[in-house]
Amino acid sequence: MHFVREFGALSKNDVHLAGGKGASLGEMTQVGIPVPPGFVVLSDAFDRFLEETGLKSEVEIQLDKVNYEDVASVERASRVLHDLIHDARFPKDLEEEILISFAALDSEFVAVRSSATAEDSSTASWAGELESYLNTTEKNLLGNVKKCWASLFTPRAIVYRMEKGMRETHVSVAVVVQKMIQSDVAGIAFTVHPVTKDHDQMIIEACWGLGEFIVGGIVTPDSYIMSKKTNDVIENYTAEQDTMLIRGEHGNVTVDVPADKREAAKLNAKQIESIGSICIAIEKHYGFPCDIEWAMQAGEFYIVQSRPITTLGEFTGKPPEKVENKVKEENYPVYYRHEKLNWVKFLERKRSLFTYFPFIEIEARLMPKVCDFRFFHHLYRWAGDLGTHFRVVEEFTKCNDHFLKLIQSRDPRIQIWSVRGTEAHELADTWMRLFAENAPKFSVDMFNSFYEDFLSVLLYTATLPYLVLSTIDAELTKGASREDFEEVLSWYEPLRNTSKYPQLERAVLNTWFEELGHRFQIDPVFVHFMTPSEIRNIEPLGIDIEEMKKRQSWSLFWNDIETNEIHFSFDQTYIEKISGLTEKIDTSGLLTGAVAFPGRAKGIVRVISARSDVKEFNQGDILVSINTNPDLIPVLKKTGAIVTDEGGIMCHAAIVSREFKIPCITGTKIATKVLKDGDTVEVDAEKGVVTILTRT
Repeated sequence: MHFVREFGALSKNDVHLAGGKGASLGEMTQVGIPVPPGFVVLSDAFDRFLEETGLKSEVEIQLDKVNYEDVASVERASRVLHDLIHDARFPKDLEEEILISFAALDSEFVAVRSSATAEDSSTASWAGELESYLNTTEKNLLGNVKKCWASLFTPRAIVYRMEKGMRETHVSVAVVVQKMIQSDVAGIAFTVHPVTKDHDQMIIEACWGLGEFIVGGIVTPDSYIMSKKTNDVIENYTAEQDTMLIRGEHGNVTVDVPADKREAAKLNAKQIESIGSICIAIEKHYGFPCDIEWAMQAGEFYIVQSRPITTLGEFTGKPPEKVENKVKEENYPVYYRHEKLNWVKFLERKRSLFTYFPFIEIEARLMPKVCDFRFFHHLYRWAGDLGTHFRVVEEFTKCNDHFLKLIQSRDPRIQIWSVRGTEAHELADTWMRLFAENAPKFSVDMFNSFYEDFLSVLLYTATLPYLVLSTIDAELTKGASREDFEEVLSWYEPLRNTSKYPQLERAVLNTWFEELGHRFQIDPVFVHFMTPSEIRNIEPLGIDIEEMKKRQSWSLFWNDIETNEIHFSFDQTYIEKISGLTEKIDTSGLLTGAVAFPGRAKGIVRVISARSDVKEFNQGDILVSINTNPDLIPVLKKTGAIVTDEGGIMCHAAIVSREFKIPCITGTKIATKVLKDGDTVEVDAEKGVVTILTRT
């Protein structure tokens, strides 16, 4: 047997054969770290597979065709190579060797993971670039091995390889096959504090079930900060967990966490010390900080991966001491619906209901193709003349992490998006000139053409710039150097606050909706409550006025993940308000949040939810909002300070505050509920504190 090796026959010196992951598991096995048994299908096996199937030359041909500045070109090459590998026959002797090694493990289920031969150095990590398959059986083992081979040519892996200067370097892929641990608890550990860079502290995260829910950002894990000198737990955060991933009869399934465990700590003090000691031993053996994935089954800990941490800079010290929020926040609004997800209020806008549908389309249909990220959950409520957009808490963190990874890895798509943003501005101008000069009559074909262009304008001039710039802003507030992001900022500064999608929306849609209202002899306002699909079918089906009236009065709507269809509910008990908001405030009158841009200001509060609210806005007023959007730019130039409920992932407020040098505090959670128009406040954006001086 020449193409398979057990972990015990591998060491850290075998990266060229076993990839970074396989070599690390072999090394840890040899020094006595508790690693589940397994073997590696060596990179030589993949090289031989390419040779025998004649695919080696085809790989080179396809990669040579790639224009790395064109996302479609990268995706096209990826699809071709994936299909070629999938359809090629497995060499018979290699197939037999893998199955014999699988039988020797005496395990019905295994984890199958890709392991690139250029993987996991101290300056580059392929973590997340390649694929893994949990709870693999003998039946689908060989298929999953081929999928791991093909994952060397996913769009993100192709781009990552190019960005790291590996285009001309021979990069192969090995495949790790490891006994599956059906973990009761699983998690990740960083042997150096990832925010403060404190080498005397480590962070351990834990969740119920399989660890993929942490890796994928699906749940908020428990977090334990541990002193490496004393093994004491310095900070201990327990997160409520409603769902977990486990092995089901036909693969991995998501199930409810038992009621008695949902709010319980995942690890006790002894267990934290135990896994912490194992991780410290790994770091000492390697001599560098490690990013470690672990699992616990029946009280025993196992290490399933270890790689170098690649994002550490210099030690920045401990985070600043938080000022206590004196506003009672015990009843901050959280919403619950049948998926058992926690939702928070994200944005409120006094706009037509129709304008929310493009956001759903972009996040569910376009973003996965463009940037490999998707918001899976969308929830909107319309009541009277106000629309509210709710977000799933866990998806904020997942989005920020994804875009930070793209930025830090210098993914070429970041620059491509900025170029397309400029092109989208020109596209918007073309449509607006058309409607200003001679507005065409409504037709389904014309609407479809406009709608696709409108989505492009929204995606490239608003959504993607927000995600890129707000991710950078979040890092700057943590103490990162602006120099680290200078190049990306130079691409996106011209796009900051210049999106034309609101003007395009008003110029085109209002014209057509007015026309359709007259054509069907109804109030045009009802057209604003139709979905894009309903507008496309307006000629044969007409308009259901009673349905539109219901939507206008009160409606809840969301995107079905499976069918990609919009669903409505008119049952106001469909979302359950777990707790309302207490608007009481104690005598100290303090609100606190995160400093987005430092400075101090005193002024009159103006609570803003839409551009229509800004008529009475005066120079020096304090803008208070759930969040901000480009429509508020004229106001932002006059404001003395900005205070928001939300902040971080989608924080437009933090971005513009830096551009206009305006003191800004984000993430207060409750500013719009506590502060009222006319209140006088003092904003101290050096400490992140808002003091209420007088009430109206």
